[in-house]
Amino acid sequence: MDCPNGRCDPTFGYCTCPDGIYGQNCEKPCPSFTFGKNCRFPCKCAREHSEVCDEIVSRQTGST
Repeated sequence: MDCPNGRCDPTFGYCTCPDGIYGQNCEKPCPSFTFGKNCRFPCKCAREHSEVCDEIVSRQTGST
């Protein structure tokens, strides 16, 4: 597999993406209110007072 960062999991054959992005070729940003490796962690900030949270460290942004 041709991974953009050159890091491929030798066992499973998918790209090893940095925190905050996911996808077969690391082409997708984390969906809203998720963060971390493979976007598998939910943000803990209150959605009703946030526009979005940071995809890498789960920091709240855009409070109203």
